[in-house]
Amino acid sequence: MAEVAVENLLGTWSLVTWDITYDDQRPVTYPWGADAQGMLIYAADHHMMAVVCSAGRPRLSTESVRKAPIEQKVGAFETYFSYAGSWELRKDEIIHRISYALNPNFIGTDQIRKLTLDGDRLTLSVSDDTKGVGRRHRLLWRRDSSHAWLRIPGL
Repeated sequence: MAEVAVENLLGTWSLVTWDITYDDQRPVTYPWGADAQGMLIYAADHHMMAVVCSAGRPRLSTESVRKAPIEQKVGAFETYFSYAGSWELRKDEIIHRISYALNPNFIGTDQIRKLTLDGDRLTLSVSDDTKGVGRRHRLLWRRDSSHAWLRIPGL
């Protein structure tokens, strides 16, 4: 496998799919649905941001999130994921060093993902074990050419 060059990652990526496969052959799952939406940005100064959410999230019943019923706040939290920080490319993996996150437990962590790049398709994946069953998260991203200005070095 050829090593990915930094300049080939720069810019904005749109989520195509996030799926999870399991070692015990159970059906594939989709954490925020098969139609989840998201954006991933890699900037030339090595800052990054990732956002993933369920499609069609319902609006809150109030204009102020602070005044919304707790059930709506929980629903909003459970259908949205984001973090930001810096990034470093190492051969076939990328390290996201988290400075800001919706989930405060991510702050200060390194999120390491296997990386493959095939044309305008970027795949990030990570394996873990839950309750004794191995699973593999795979996020497939497509280059978003409408944000090509982010690829300009030095911005």
